[in-house]
Amino acid sequence: PIYSFLQSKGAVHKKEYLIIDNVPVQFLVPYNTLVEESVQAAKTVTFDNLACRIPPLEHLMAIMVQTGRAKDKARLEELGKFPELFDRDVFQQVIIRFGLEEKWTKIKGEISFP
Repeated sequence: PIYSFLQSKGAVHKKEYLIIDNVPVQFLVPYNTLVEESVQAAKTVTFDNLACRIPPLEHLMAIMVQTGRAKDKARLEELGKFPELFDRDVFQQVIIRFGLEEKWTKIKGEISFP
């Protein structure tokens, strides 16, 4: 329903995003406990006079590890170039809490991540 509503207001559906005022927006449906926790931990920010809830980057990175898709590995590699954007300890805690250590170790061996 949210896609239909926003499309009626001018948003354009492209792959997994809705393009709203030229900004790609992705809505996460909490399909497992990691995503549920990321939604619960989301912070409200204002973007162009619109309040949005944004999950912590460390949780989004853990979701990328969990899914393990090529595009997620590429995103993780890119994020590794900007360590000031995330808290490595918090990320590691999320990885451990959701049993993703083995998957993360494998992905780290495939990408450049300091």
